[in-house]
Amino acid sequence: RTERYRLNARDFAEMAELCGRTGLEGLTVWGEPSPYHATVEMSYLAFARFSWSPDLAWESFMAEDAAPRLGGLDAAREFFAIAGELDANQVMDPERLRALANRAAAHRAEDEAGRRWLSLEDQIARRRYMGA
Repeated sequence: RTERYRLNARDFAEMAELCGRTGLEGLTVWGEPSPYHATVEMSYLAFARFSWSPDLAWESFMAEDAAPRLGGLDAAREFFAIAGELDANQVMDPERLRALANRAAAHRAEDEAGRRWLSLEDQIARRRYMGA
């Protein structure tokens, strides 16, 4: 998939696992958005980690890589769930978007984890502004 700002972390993990299992050497991805956006950062991080270690378990990635950057393991799981819901639904009810924005806002803090959550809030706000 090629949507800008989409959370591709699981896709990259699956591609790397397939490459490792089949003996394919070399995996590339073209990325345009900045890793300032947390969904992009998590995707690029997954690409790096899983292409280096294709047998890395998803839960290990979540605990060792995503959790410290998003405020803990529960927060990381929530972040991935919210981003996944946004990605899975081209059109969303405005009330659902508001609820997701409130969940993301609950993680605001004056640190890098808070900045990452703010970028997810921004992604939700852009969807609300566009009317879906």
